Amino acid sequence: MQYSSNVGSEWQSIYFSQQLVTDYKDLCQMKHGATDEVPPLLCARVWQNFKLFQIFKDRSIALVSTDLTQHHKLNCDMTYQAKLTCKNIKQLKKYTKYTFVLEIFEHHSLCLAITQQFIEWRSENANF
Repeated sequence: MQYSSNVGSEWQSIYFSQQLVTDYKDLCQMKHGATDEVPPLLCARVWQNFKLFQIFKDRSIALVSTDLTQHHKLNCDMTYQAKLTCKNIKQLKKYTKYTFVLEIFEHHSLCLAITQQFIEWRSENANF
C-alpha cells in the first residue's frame, strides 16, 4: 500500500477484493445478492493499516460512537484513496477521547466518511 503522512492525517490507496467482501458478508450473515457493493462498515478494517492509528496497537481503547455518511457506493475490485485524520484529542479527568475520520474518495469525489470516537482510560486497572 502507498501512504503519505501529514500532521494529523495520512493517505493510502485501498482495495476491497471480491473474496474479502464475500467473506465479510458470510461472517455477518448478510445477503450476497447480485451486487459487488462493499458494505460500508467493512471499511473500518483498514484503520489498522494506517501508521497514524498504529499508536493504539498495544493499547486498550474502546469505541464509543460511529457516524457514517455514504455519498456513493463502493465496489469490489476497485482502488480508492483513503484519508485518515485525527480530528481531536481531548484529555478528560479519567480518560482521553480521540476522534478520527476516515474518508474514502474515488477520482477526488468523496464516497464515504466514517467518524469514530474512542476512549482510553488513564488508569491501567480501569474497566470499560
